[in-house]
Amino acid sequence: MQKRYVPITVISVILGLVAAVGYLQPKDTQAMPVRVLFDNNGGKVVFSHAAHSRDYGVACEECHHESDKPSPNPVPCGSCHPKVFDENFAKNHISAFADERYCERCHHEGFDGKNSEPCSSCHEEKIEALVPTELSAFHNGCMGCHKDLGSGPYQKEDCTKCHMK
Repeated sequence: MQKRYVPITVISVILGLVAAVGYLQPKDTQAMPVRVLFDNNGGKVVFSHAAHSRDYGVACEECHHESDKPSPNPVPCGSCHPKVFDENFAKNHISAFADERYCERCHHEGFDGKNSEPCSSCHEEKIEALVPTELSAFHNGCMGCHKDLGSGPYQKEDCTKCHMK
């Protein structure tokens, strides 16, 4: 190798290593997502998260209502609003929450920190009437907000404005 290429090669290797370390190092906290993809039977929905929060000024707790105060790390929608309330959700949803305060939001009676009574021990309604599924939460929440604002998709025939085929 010619001597004139040695400094260029050394600088290139150093820059490559710095870039690789910076790229591979995990962040301490997750930044707000720009977009969120919801995959469902009606067709995928790409939700412009950043546009709704930054550009339209929708407060975090309008959608992330697991707490009365804004949280630095809000819980993802599916943690509380599953596609279906099944055995898998019942067994695994607890792993999405940071501590017991989240549990008490729904499991407010007979909760000892680890176990809770079934909803039917206090409530006559089905669980879907108490905690909406993902579909109901999004349709009621998103479309309800758009309807209140009088803009965006909120009519029944507006499905393809959100759902991609």
